Amino acid sequence: IGYKTYHMKEILFEGAGLKFWVDLAEERLRQEGGNESEENKRETNALARRAAQDIVESGYNATTDFPSIFIYRELMDLFPDAKVILSVRSSGDVWSESMLNTIVPLSAIFRKYPFRFVPF
Repeated sequence: IGYKTYHMKEILFEGAGLKFWVDLAEERLRQEGGNESEENKRETNALARRAAQDIVESGYNATTDFPSIFIYRELMDLFPDAKVILSVRSSGDVWSESMLNTIVPLSAIFRKYPFRFVPF
């Protein structure tokens, strides 16, 4: 539909923004633990804004699923009028089948940077 979409393949196959995503994933997981100071939270949020800006400055005008889920708030702050498409499955079984046919075969990749920081 005419968009240049930032997707996890940009990280996996092109290394685009890898350091941003690794750093951001580590910091967001620290935040989840509740052990982060307000200063660290501000730094993490600044890192997320920088990652969002880097995507845009690299010429992307759309994102999809991972790793953009880490920065959806920052992207929405930068682009409050952006369109969001939410995919909904008819049931958990249908969603599971979709995962088994797409993402699960890549599970070995998910044990490597930056994915091993994602709590799933």
